[in-house]
Parts: sequence; C-alpha cells; structure tokens
Amino acid sequence: MKKVIVIVLGLVVLTSAPAVAMAADLTDKQKSQIAESCQAAQSTLQRISNSDTTTRINRGRDYDQVLKLFYTMNTRAASNNLTEPKLAEITKNFENALNGFRADYNRYNDHLKSAYEINCKNQVANFYDNLSKTRDGRAVINADIVVLDNLINEYQLVVGGLAP
Repeated sequence: MKKVIVIVLGLVVLTSAPAVAMAADLTDKQKSQIAESCQAAQSTLQRISNSDTTTRINRGRDYDQVLKLFYTMNTRAASNNLTEPKLAEITKNFENALNGFRADYNRYNDHLKSAYEINCKNQVANFYDNLSKTRDGRAVINADIVVLDNLINEYQLVVGGLAP
C-alpha cells in the first residue's frame, strides 16, 4: 500500500513540477526510480486519457454551441439594427481560439498516448520526455480554456450593453 502511495505521489510530482531537466539530465538513480514506477504511472496516464477524452468531447460540444449562439446573436442584432462591431470581433477571436484549443488538445493527446504506450522500462528517457511534453501540453490547454472563457464573458458584457 505504501508503495502505491509513493508511486502515485511520484507521478503527481512528476506531472506537476516544472520541466527543469530533460531526460538527458537525469541521474542514473532518477532513471531507475522512473523505470521502477513507470508502469503504475502509465496505468494512471491511461485513466487520465479516458477521462480527458470525455471531458474534451463535452467541452468541445459546449464551445461549439456557444459559437453557434454567438453567430445567432450577431445575426439577430444586425436584423434589429443594433450594430456593435465588437460582437463580430469577439466571435472571430472565439472561433480562432476554439480551433487552437482543438489543435493543442490533439498534440497533448498524442504525447499522452505515447507516454502510456511506450516501453518505459527500456526507454526511460523517451517516457520522461513524453511525460514532460504531456504536462506542458496540459498547461497550454488550460491557457486555451481561460482565453475561451474570457471571450465568453467579454461577449456577454458587450451584449449586455446593447440597447435599442
């Protein structure tokens, strides 16, 4: 039981600490520790991948729906002679950010999949590098989500300021 806790804590530290060292900079002791715990880490990564896939699909659908609502609102505002160029600008920025989110998620998912499919006992450096890229990719996705959510809030404020 203690070993499982140590492995899980090691994975949390490994996946949340900033990438300071590349695999080439790892000591032999660090490499052996990674090799010893990597199969448990890969199991955790596979569970994360399954969970992330569902979350990504749901979030993607929600963002697609928001984009459709933006377009509908822009059309309705124009048909009611309420011109606000900021709405079109935010909508375009949202669409671009959504496309970026999709691309960033695909890159992240590729690294995640590589990390749990690699023979980590024999390819410790590759495993560690993929894990680092996965962690970095997850941070990029988080930043994308913040941008998208901020654009939704900005759009809401502009719509709230429209008055006939």
